[in-house]
Amino acid sequence: MKTVVIILIFIACLAAETPQRVYRITKEYYPNDWYKKQAELWKKEIEKNPHNAAAWESYYYANRYAHFEDVDWVQRQKRLDEIIEEMGKAIPDSYEYRLLQAWNNCSNIMDISGFEKAYRMNPRRPDPLYHIVLYYEIKDDRDKTRELYQKIYDSHDIAPELLEYNYNVLMSVENGAILYTNGDNDTYPARMLQEVKGIRPDVAVINLSLAAVNDYLELKLSQMKIELDVRAMRQAVKKENGAYDHAQFLVRLFRAIDEKYAETPQYFALTVNDYYVAPIKDELLITGLANRYCTSPFDNMALLQRNIEKRFRLDYLQRQWYRENYVGKNMIGRINANYAAAFLKLANHYKLAGDGIKSGEMRALALHIARTSGDDELEQYISEQVN
Repeated sequence: MKTVVIILIFIACLAAETPQRVYRITKEYYPNDWYKKQAELWKKEIEKNPHNAAAWESYYYANRYAHFEDVDWVQRQKRLDEIIEEMGKAIPDSYEYRLLQAWNNCSNIMDISGFEKAYRMNPRRPDPLYHIVLYYEIKDDRDKTRELYQKIYDSHDIAPELLEYNYNVLMSVENGAILYTNGDNDTYPARMLQEVKGIRPDVAVINLSLAAVNDYLELKLSQMKIELDVRAMRQAVKKENGAYDHAQFLVRLFRAIDEKYAETPQYFALTVNDYYVAPIKDELLITGLANRYCTSPFDNMALLQRNIEKRFRLDYLQRQWYRENYVGKNMIGRINANYAAAFLKLANHYKLAGDGIKSGEMRALALHIARTSGDDELEQYISEQVN
C-alpha cells in the first residue's frame, strides 16, 4: 500500500508540472502566477525541442501576459523581442512565428502584410483575421469587412457565451446610438453580430483605443453624420513637450458630441476602462451592460428594466448544456461579472416598488453571477448586499 501511495504522489507531481496551452488573453484568462509558471514550464519544453512551434507560441503568450514584479514594461517588451528573434532562428517557416512576429511588431495597424502571410500559411487559424478585418473596416470596404467577419464567425473562434454577452450589450443602447468599447472582447464580437447576423446595425461601435487613429475615428463619426475636427481637438490636448493625452482628448470628444449632436445618445460598455471615463463618471447612468452619458435628467431605470426583462438573452447564464467546462470559461466568468451591477440595481428598484418576488429573483441572479465570476471580492460584496 505504501508503494502505491508513493507512485500516486509521483504521478501527481508530474501532472502538476505538465505545461498547459496558453491562449490569447482574449480567449482565456488565468491569474498572474499561472502565467509565470507556464513561462517556466514552456521554456523547459523548448530546451528539450527547439523546433516545437506550439511550445514557442505558449511560451510567448505566457511571457506577454505575466506581470513580473522586477521587470518594467520596457524590459518586458525587450524580452518579447528576444523571444521572437529566437523563434526566427528555431522555427522560421512556421505559422506561429509569422503570426507572433506580425503581432509583436504591429505598431502600424494599416500594415497587415505579416498577418496576411500567416493566414495564407494556415487558413484554419483565424487569429490573423482580427487584424486584417480592422484594416478593411478603416478602409471602409464593407463587402470585405463582412466577408472577413463571416470567416471569423464560421471558425467558431469566439465563444458562444461571449456572443450572448455582446448581444445584450447591443440591446442595452437606444436606436442610433454610439457604443464605446474597450478591447477585443467587447468590439469584435459586437461587430461580428452586426455584420453577420444583422443585429443592431444602427449602433456605431467605437473602440476607444482605436479612437487614437484619426482615419478610424473619422470614419466612425462620418457614418453617424457627425462632423468634428478631431485632428484639431488632438492638437489642443498636446502638452508643450509634445506628449499626447488620449484620455483628455476623449473627454473633449464626448462633450463635443453631446453639445452639437444631442440627438445621438452615447453609451459606454461596462467593460470600458475607468481611465477613459473617470472625468465623466458622475454623468453615467446604467441601462444594462452599458452606461449612458447624460448631462441632463434621464430615467435610466425604465430602460434598465425594459432591457433586462424584454431584450436580454439570459438563459445562458444558468444553463450551458454540454459546456460546463470549455476554453474561455475563466474569461467569460470575469466579463459576466458586469451583470451583477445591473441585476442588483434592478433588485433594489423592485424592492422600493414593493415587488419582493422580482427583487429576490434579481438578487439571486446577481449572487449567481458573483459566485461564477472567480472574483472573491465581488462575491463577498454581492453576498453582503443580498443578505
